[in-house]
Amino acid sequence: MQINKKQSPMSSLFKELRDGLDGSNGALARLWRVILKQLAVEPQMWEQWITKWTDKNTDIYGRAAAITKKGNLVRALARRNISWKVFMEALSIINATSRYKYIRFEVHLVPNVGDKTEIMGVNIYSVPKTTNPQTTALSNDSVDLSTTALLLPGDIAEFGKMYLLRGFENTEFNGVIVRNVSGGDLLMSSEYFNDCTVIGQLLVDADGTIDKRWKIYTPPSHHNK
Repeated sequence: MQINKKQSPMSSLFKELRDGLDGSNGALARLWRVILKQLAVEPQMWEQWITKWTDKNTDIYGRAAAITKKGNLVRALARRNISWKVFMEALSIINATSRYKYIRFEVHLVPNVGDKTEIMGVNIYSVPKTTNPQTTALSNDSVDLSTTALLLPGDIAEFGKMYLLRGFENTEFNGVIVRNVSGGDLLMSSEYFNDCTVIGQLLVDADGTIDKRWKIYTPPSHHNK
């Protein structure tokens, strides 16, 4: 008896790109297709990326959770419309092999009159400068657990200080080390990190907005609850 291997949800998207079609129904889905086409991504290359991405997430969340996360994300990326959060995850897949130093967003404002185009941009995904899992930090900062204070719901996070999170409703963040870089003190509630995720070293809200108030030094991990 012949057993048919289950196809990835991305198969139809790759076929769409090969046929020169665009089945997107939103700006981010359209941009995602442009990126795949521009990089000439084929199924074999995609499988290499998603396998590497899954392995990295296995180290953070455990194998079962990483496989579930992969399945949900791949299905979302094959849809006609995608959210900011899904798009940000897509960028982390593209750079799963750390091929790119950083990924940058730019907005070009092209005038009706004149030829000066205003360009504004921000780097939204960077390769860590260290691969030591004990000091996965931005810039040259290091993590010293002996001087890292606990941060609990109801506490005030002082500006510039490093903390170890404990007791938050989103248990994926318990055990994570963060630094308050907001410019002021922050009052913490138990639901503060609800619906948030970490992509690279960025804290991302549910709507895909990057929360620039924090530096993330270790990614959320089920092993640190």
